[in-house]
Amino acid sequence: MSEPLSPASGPRAWRRLGRALRPRPTRAQVTTGVLCLILGFGLATQFHHTREADFSTLRQSELIEVLDQLTTRAERLRQDNAQLERQLAELTDSKTQDEAARQVALDQAQTQGILAGTLPAQGPGVKITVNDPGGGLDTALMAALVDELRNAGAEAISVGTVRVTVSTWFALGDQGGLVAEGQRLTSPYHWLAIGDPTTLQGALGMAGGALAAMRTAGAKTTVSAEDLVIIEAVKSPAPAEYATALE
Repeated sequence: MSEPLSPASGPRAWRRLGRALRPRPTRAQVTTGVLCLILGFGLATQFHHTREADFSTLRQSELIEVLDQLTTRAERLRQDNAQLERQLAELTDSKTQDEAARQVALDQAQTQGILAGTLPAQGPGVKITVNDPGGGLDTALMAALVDELRNAGAEAISVGTVRVTVSTWFALGDQGGLVAEGQRLTSPYHWLAIGDPTTLQGALGMAGGALAAMRTAGAKTTVSAEDLVIIEAVKSPAPAEYATALE
């Protein structure tokens, strides 16, 4: 039969039991915890220094510009995302698939018609007037002006009543003067070109360009940027001689 515990032995027993149950971290656990704290502090410090290195040297105006660029980019991405979501919804909706496909086909047909010159066109661009009272211009200078406009991004071009395309040709008339696509041109020559006005005007103003060469030949030239240029001249497509549509 066990002896009864004295009043003083009860608290001591509870203290011994508490010490036995108290968690005792090992040296490895303590070392691991300290390393984790150091690593976390180092990462936070590096992130803070990186942000300071990126922006602390910028002036206030530069910071505002960066913020504006980020805001503009975010807005553009939101708009692009919304447009893609609308297109996806239209294409996945069985009721609108045919209509969406038809609209895409119409858009492509209009684009090809403008580039081929078979459809009238309108948009921002430039108006060019070339006055050649002495008749010093030749076909090479006219072709050089077309190439310069094309290289500057012109999507539609006309001179007088002639729609200029990749197949347009210039020649000297039997009685002098210039001919385009078999149609006689008379000075002053009025050119229209649709594209980015700033880019087109900048390209035409380059030293050594087509207009500069025309002025050297005795012509007078003027160029004006326009918000709206309307090209009504069209070109009838030549019938295919060898090719037929694939069914």
